[in-house]
Amino acid sequence: MVADEQLLNEVRAVLHDEVADVTAPAALLSTVRARVRRRRTRRWLVAVPVAAAVVAVLAVVVLTPPEETPPTAQHSPTPTAQHPPTTTVEHHPVNLAHAAERTASALDAVLDNVIYESATVTKGDKYSEPGQAALYERWLAADGTTFRLRVTIDGDPVVDLSRDTVADVFVDYSTGTYRAFPGVEPNAPEYDDVWTPAEIQESLKNGTLTVVGPGDPVNGKPTILLHRDTRKAEVPLNLWVDAETYLPVRWEWEQANSTPFDVTYLPPTPENVANLTAVIPPGFTEAK
Repeated sequence: MVADEQLLNEVRAVLHDEVADVTAPAALLSTVRARVRRRRTRRWLVAVPVAAAVVAVLAVVVLTPPEETPPTAQHSPTPTAQHPPTTTVEHHPVNLAHAAERTASALDAVLDNVIYESATVTKGDKYSEPGQAALYERWLAADGTTFRLRVTIDGDPVVDLSRDTVADVFVDYSTGTYRAFPGVEPNAPEYDDVWTPAEIQESLKNGTLTVVGPGDPVNGKPTILLHRDTRKAEVPLNLWVDAETYLPVRWEWEQANSTPFDVTYLPPTPENVANLTAVIPPGFTEAK
């Protein structure tokens, strides 16, 4: 295409210079006209595909529906860190008379059991210093004939005592000695620091122990709270019974510095009955 333009320009220059006197040869003019026609034809042929392409693109743009833009992902707002809700105790109404009746009835089924009670004392007392974790364990024959108390600190026994109608034994691990006394009557009043099932039933019957209403959970289980009103010389007491079994699961004197005891009822197997008697370790001597 550049060569055609140069040729045409040269012809025009020649004609311009000699237009007055010289007539261009016929062959030259024919060649020029032929080449001009070819150049215009080529331009038209090139223009047609380009125009067609442009039209096609426009048609695609106009006729083809725009591709749907995928919706922006809707992210839920990041939840604010939730602190666990404060534990609240849901108390359900308690039929007081029904609860008292069910408790008395449930105790009938454990009159031959071994009652196991435990509490951990950290404030210091007769056998431990403040800050020490002293484990108090008590075993009681449900009929009140035998009672045992053992105190340990960090798994080491401190004292171990038991009393029944045959003997009253006190083992002192700090001195490596023990003392033995004659037996005492079952559940003697001066040793009445535990409650037998029969005593609880009697107190429900005579009204000194009454159902208050829902109690706080004990070991994650709902309870019913019972309270013992006492005479002036006695100490008030709170008793929690399982809301399903109606058996006592915890009790506590209502006085300063008291520690609640958790309660479990054990079948009277030989192993459980053996726990009712204090163990005198080999080598311990009897104190006189």
